Amino acid sequence: MFQKQRKWTNSDDGSKLMDKLVIEMIVTDNQPFTVVSDVGFKRLMAAAEPRYALKSDKYYRSEKLQEVHHKVVDKIKALIQPENAGYSLSFTTDCWSGVTDSLMSLICHFIDAEWTRKQVVLNTRAMHGSHTGKYLKETFLSMLEDWKISKDRVALVL
Repeated sequence: MFQKQRKWTNSDDGSKLMDKLVIEMIVTDNQPFTVVSDVGFKRLMAAAEPRYALKSDKYYRSEKLQEVHHKVVDKIKALIQPENAGYSLSFTTDCWSGVTDSLMSLICHFIDAEWTRKQVVLNTRAMHGSHTGKYLKETFLSMLEDWKISKDRVALVL
């Protein structure tokens, strides 16, 4: 009975599994890291697994995100390979400019081997300097290089 009430340590296998599931939920459902501080989420977790001690949003953001990021990158790299995505890929890109920051995003669109339409966000990159056509082209091509996508696979860019 006392074992059910005692909180797991951070090194406990149960705690490690719950940490992994929490960060995967945040990423999969596109939730803010602060969801772990929400009253309803805390209640849910306390009822679902009372032995698990929720960590701070900073913990999931700084300690756990990299692990999930590497897994997602590997899955996306496999997903966009010609045997899965076909040879031709289409892309949408957008730029946002604020008072101090500018960003450019890159989304890849394709139809997979089962004829299902897919889209994956590949990059969001900070932009510096004037947004000339040459600069946008260089940034776009650099993002393709990051994903090892050759220029001849590009069918369309919007």
